[in-house]
Amino acid sequence: YDRYVVNTRDGYSNIISAPYLNLHNSYSFILNKPIKINQKLALVATAKYKNQTPWQTRDDQTKDEMPLFNQTSQRITGQITVDYDIKDNFNLFTGVEYQNENSKNKLGVFEYTGNQHLEYNNCALFAQALFRQRNYTLVAGARYNVNSIFESSFVPRIGLTKIWNQGYAKLLVSKSFKAPSTENIVLSGNILPETTTI
Repeated sequence: YDRYVVNTRDGYSNIISAPYLNLHNSYSFILNKPIKINQKLALVATAKYKNQTPWQTRDDQTKDEMPLFNQTSQRITGQITVDYDIKDNFNLFTGVEYQNENSKNKLGVFEYTGNQHLEYNNCALFAQALFRQRNYTLVAGARYNVNSIFESSFVPRIGLTKIWNQGYAKLLVSKSFKAPSTENIVLSGNILPETTTI
């Protein structure tokens, strides 16, 4: 549990005439259960819960100079991973993840939905293979995301590392994907996910 209380005159774009109270409350917990099948195979089940009320401003004295803000955001995540040492030099790591994001505007409605709630889900499948041979390590993986608002995405990555006595070299090619968060969606209904290629 985190609670941050700030007295500030920062009106985002202007300095306002009097200080106001700005609250940040956060509740979160993680449940994690490793299940060892044998010496080479292990499963991990994870459940996460997070509830936040960020940037909360509810002081009526400031409403003529800056908008009040009171939103809560709840995230529930479930994940199952499998870690399998196929051989001493060959490992496979794979899993599935489900995430639900649910936000509520306590002072009005979201323009994106026309009501007080904004909810979306993200499902992902991911896998990574790691192979070691002498002074070389090869890793290859991918993640496939299905989002309830945005288009699905496939992000692969591959890396090769060579070790010498005095150092190492690494070649990495990867893509990444990040879906916008609630406030990003609210402020720009046409926003797209972030994608990078490295």
